[in-house]
Amino acid sequence: MPNPLFWLSFTRQRYISYSGLQAGAGTRRSARAKLIPLPGSPQRIHALATLGHPVQRAGTQVRRLPETPDPLILKDRPRRADPQTALPHLATGWLQRRWGALLRTGTPRLNTLYIVAGLITTLVLVGCSSSSIKETPPAELHPLEKPIPLRTLWQGEVDDGTQEQALQLVPAAADGRVYAAARSGLVRAFDATSGKIVWSVETDALLAGGPGVGDGLVLLGTSTAEVIALNGENGEQRWRTKVSSEVLSVPATAEGLVVVHCSDGQVFALDSADGKIKWTYQRNLPLLTLHGVGSPVISNGAAIVGFAGGKLVSLDLTDGSPRWESTITLPRGRTELERMADLDSRPVVRDGVIYVAVFQGDVAAVAEENGHVLWRRPLSSHVGLAADWRYLYVVDDDDNIWALDPTNGAALWKQKKLNHRTLSPPTVVDDTLIVGDFEGYLHWLTTEEGRLIGRIRIGSGPIHQAVQPADGVLYVYNDDGTVAAVSAAPPDSQ
Repeated sequence: MPNPLFWLSFTRQRYISYSGLQAGAGTRRSARAKLIPLPGSPQRIHALATLGHPVQRAGTQVRRLPETPDPLILKDRPRRADPQTALPHLATGWLQRRWGALLRTGTPRLNTLYIVAGLITTLVLVGCSSSSIKETPPAELHPLEKPIPLRTLWQGEVDDGTQEQALQLVPAAADGRVYAAARSGLVRAFDATSGKIVWSVETDALLAGGPGVGDGLVLLGTSTAEVIALNGENGEQRWRTKVSSEVLSVPATAEGLVVVHCSDGQVFALDSADGKIKWTYQRNLPLLTLHGVGSPVISNGAAIVGFAGGKLVSLDLTDGSPRWESTITLPRGRTELERMADLDSRPVVRDGVIYVAVFQGDVAAVAEENGHVLWRRPLSSHVGLAADWRYLYVVDDDDNIWALDPTNGAALWKQKKLNHRTLSPPTVVDDTLIVGDFEGYLHWLTTEEGRLIGRIRIGSGPIHQAVQPADGVLYVYNDDGTVAAVSAAPPDSQ
């Protein structure tokens, strides 16, 4: 019997993970296909694919899936089904928006009804023609009136960057240096002023998250379930600790602890001196989640972590016990796909209030002391948010940029001119807001009204991560491995 077909629709040339159930076995296996964008549509992808067999449609090709999928994609779950016999349990065509929206499965739920329902869903989607799915092209960029002066101070590179995979590799600026890492395992420290390479180290690992910086360490997570600590001064390895699964979060450090959030829902606290595990915390994952986890934030002796299912938890740093747990968004809908409500963006803590955004859910403000939800408003985002003394800034799933009143969530302005450009999380610097996009552009907006006032291109690769400000300079990391320092004049200096 030929493999069933299924429809994949996505927004970027990315690896798309899916899972299937083997009838009667109760096991599950992930696999991946690299899709090539349609002509005339640089960042949105449509493909009709089979499990394990290449097909072509309208110039779009799907690479043959390997007989034995990459074990790093499988994480470390034993006894999995062969992808050649697996049935796709849900179609991903409905998830069209973000590079981070890669599907990941949680605990098994095997029953005949589920398998039959999944197969019916698959066949129905295959029967639909491509005319039922309309392309929304990215917003075109137009010349700006009186743009602020921008210039690149220096530019370097870290191997081939993310290798076109959905990772949490970010730039980190601290102590006069800029740290960046590549998927291949290369980690470099640049002089923040000149861009000169201070040290360069090969970790011999597939890096997935980081670097985080603290306690004199440069901290990285791997796809092989490890946390690596390097000496920030010279790059020498201090320790290497095995955890439960892939570390897609950026490690956070404070009070002698390193906190990481793994893709299986576990949170680990490691001793920053030797990497020994001090405590763990675990939550069960829903059946279907986005491919990614929320990076922890440490504040007032607690690790604040967002989870799939719309949950936010505050964990005491001393022993990992929950101080409180808050439901930001209740999953809703009839299918597992509709019920996804993942808190994958990094929480923002300001003046005793935690601001969070949930994919297919809400933006909310939560009291840091007791987890009480102060307000929430429907606004789906898993890109991220930022805040200053005046406003809360959110990038939604259509790449609209919002300014919200932090006291009640009311909308103050909305910028639509960067729609569908796959924006990075926003960064606030003085009276400006900066976001990156899929073509390697950085965009400057005024915080007062959201007006576009500046633009500069940094390489050709997408910018998926927030820029890092330090001492009046912005440090940016492209997916192609470009690291750059950018200087901007304030809007009122023109």
